[in-house]
Amino acid sequence: MRKIVASMLVFATAAMCGEWSVGISVNPYPSPYISDWEDTPGILNASVTHSDSVKERVIIAVRVIGEKAGNIIRAETEMNFAPQETKTLSNVDIADFSGWYDYSEDFKRKVEQSGRIPEGMYTLRLEVRGLSGDIYTFSEATFFIESPSPPFLISPPDCDTLSTLNPVFQWS
Repeated sequence: MRKIVASMLVFATAAMCGEWSVGISVNPYPSPYISDWEDTPGILNASVTHSDSVKERVIIAVRVIGEKAGNIIRAETEMNFAPQETKTLSNVDIADFSGWYDYSEDFKRKVEQSGRIPEGMYTLRLEVRGLSGDIYTFSEATFFIESPSPPFLISPPDCDTLSTLNPVFQWS
């Protein structure tokens, strides 16, 4: 009897949540610059599919988790889905989500000072939630941020003595 009740509960919950799927891909070594994430599509691509026969309004939530820092930032927005609809989102779309919140203060300070995401391993999680907060489905992708190498002088040679009034420097 318990198994029958449990099976009915699972079926009822699935029926209430509709049919959802999420696919997400992130460039494994994306640009560390916040401006690139805001303006250059293709760093992150996600598709959210609603395969039910009824229209539904849901919350699309994004969370970034740092390997060392834990939860760094969250954002969410509400979206309407028609029956059998798939929506494609890029990092530019997600950057436009309202409600960015829960910045880690240390992360926020580092980003404000440098304009870059600090070096490290990150997990991006995209969730589809009902308006009640129930998670219908989610997907995660891991990516690594590497700081760019500092430039080095190519010409004139380091420690060279120059007698030119306006020397031309070449950097890597």
